[in-house]
Amino acid sequence: MIETENKKIDDVQYKVSQMDAIRGLTVQTKLIKLLGPALGKTLLSGKDDQDTLKDKAFGHLVSNFDDKEISSLIIGLFDKGVYFIDQDGDDAQVDFKRHFTGNPGAVWKVTFFILEVNFGDLLGKLTGGLSHLKKTVSDSLKET
Repeated sequence: MIETENKKIDDVQYKVSQMDAIRGLTVQTKLIKLLGPALGKTLLSGKDDQDTLKDKAFGHLVSNFDDKEISSLIIGLFDKGVYFIDQDGDDAQVDFKRHFTGNPGAVWKVTFFILEVNFGDLLGKLTGGLSHLKKTVSDSLKET
């Protein structure tokens, strides 16, 4: 059953519905490819060493950062099931190109929310890693 979660991010209320299984599998595959073999090996080993996992995953992500691949993945996450509550109190689908103009930091925050809603079970071991990645992105945005 598809569930929807709500979260307030930067004074905007967002609603994210879970992806269907086929779309979720496609995105999951892209995430695993992006985070690389270090992530897969750590997840499959069953080890709960959060520091090792987040360091390897983040290191691999940064060293293999491909602008087109990252942009495509993030924009694709917003294709379906991501809404914000407009001024009239209605659900409005997020139009990525317009919604985040002038507020690029919110892109990352909402992206992490989408990942948490859709891949919470898979990424359960990555909670520390996602928190580390969110903090790193947030810190780098503050520096710019």
